[in-house]
Amino acid sequence: MLKWLLFISKSLRSDNSSRQKIVSAAIIVSVLLVDLVTKRLVLGITSPIPVIRNFFDIVHIENSSAAFGISFFLPEWMLRYLLIIVSIAFVLIVGYQLFIKANSRYYIAFSLILAGALGNLWQRIFQGRVTDFLYFHIEGFYWPAFNIADSAITTGAVLFFIKMYLMNDSHEKS
Repeated sequence: MLKWLLFISKSLRSDNSSRQKIVSAAIIVSVLLVDLVTKRLVLGITSPIPVIRNFFDIVHIENSSAAFGISFFLPEWMLRYLLIIVSIAFVLIVGYQLFIKANSRYYIAFSLILAGALGNLWQRIFQGRVTDFLYFHIEGFYWPAFNIADSAITTGAVLFFIKMYLMNDSHEKS
């Protein structure tokens, strides 16, 4: 992580879009810290803690699978390394878009996606699994538990597609 922060710091000095890069770095560091701290805070939870009765609980689930518990019918050790490799590739692609290509249209979205990917990658590398703890449910429907990193990735992806749609829509009207 230190090498990544040094890379971000170095790239801030070498580009004239430094304001966006500072905002990106702040988003990445903030989301990453909140994600890792909240994952540590839930480690001792042994039974669900209701936050909003019959709707939202704080839980502690260790997920060694992919998103939503998908395992692709692979042995756990193989899935772990596959997910690490795919995550590293994803981090490099998004990091390239954000800091090298400096795609200014999507920098907030890319920052959120990168922060979430780094948070889950960190845990997957050092613990072999990801801690999920946000658990929504309503009348027999249960959404898979997730974490702050997952929320950042999802929010970033939604922002990316909204921005992309709005950009395409404004070009079609002109």
